[in-house]
Amino acid sequence: MHNFSCSLIFIRFVAYTVKLTTCQYFSDPPENITVSNKIVNVTEGHIPEKVLCSAVAYPEATYQWKHDTGTLIGKGNNALILSSPVSRAEGGNYTCEASNRHGKITQKTFINVLCKYIMRISVRICMILHTIIEIPFF
Repeated sequence: MHNFSCSLIFIRFVAYTVKLTTCQYFSDPPENITVSNKIVNVTEGHIPEKVLCSAVAYPEATYQWKHDTGTLIGKGNNALILSSPVSRAEGGNYTCEASNRHGKITQKTFINVLCKYIMRISVRICMILHTIIEIPFF
């Protein structure tokens, strides 16, 4: 939060009055951290949607994203953007850290990478059983 207080002082001299305003700003560590999606489902081989992280802080927070493995994914950007198709190994928890000189706070999102072969296995099982089933493909 942007907390501040100001005081107004009038000093009178013989011929004129001086008006002084002093303000004091209070700094806050990041708080109220949120992510736009706590769970993102994505099929293996596709690109997941971006996840935005935000926190309230003064001075303004800086952001970084890390995967469960400790790998730094992005620094200085509040958006988690995986710009290439993901594998199953890239699934898991991603942690957003918002920080300023007064502290830091974290929030997690989970990238759930779905196996792309489940539909094909189901079709093969249906063919083996000689069952005619219509399966919608997308």
